[in-house]
Amino acid sequence: MKKLFAVLSVLVAFSVMAFAKEGTKKITDKVVTFEVPQDWEQFEVDGVQWFFYDPAGAEDGFADNFSVSEQKIPKGTKTKDFFTLVLKQLKKTFTKMEIIEQGEDYALYQATSESDGEEFVMIQRIKVIIKGTNSVSIYATSTPEVYADYEETFDEIFNSVKVK
Repeated sequence: MKKLFAVLSVLVAFSVMAFAKEGTKKITDKVVTFEVPQDWEQFEVDGVQWFFYDPAGAEDGFADNFSVSEQKIPKGTKTKDFFTLVLKQLKKTFTKMEIIEQGEDYALYQATSESDGEEFVMIQRIKVIIKGTNSVSIYATSTPEVYADYEETFDEIFNSVKVK
């Protein structure tokens, strides 16, 4: 359990999940609305407004997860420019980061990080959405071994995200 929480804290702004057969739960606040699998659990992470993980996936020592970070930005900020800054910051966070696919507002990459002296490899998907002065960065995170198992779930979560 200690390793799980250590990994989660390293992923301060990152995330993912698998939609439950029982359905989804809708999450909403002043800035964003989205849906996550009904059986995913919320976890508190500093600097992240919303963080949910799949407790079933946590059994192998890593909790596949999804997170949302909200930030106020200057009016008129272009999505492409803001996303470039976010990606630059992320690259500083990891010991190694290899882009698999990238667009103007999204990326899929494999990253290597360290936690408690152990190296950890993850696949992470990020998308930035800007509406007015609200910026929402959404993250889905898994291990390379199971990312494909969560990809459809991540698609559904990402597609459910609405910024107000």
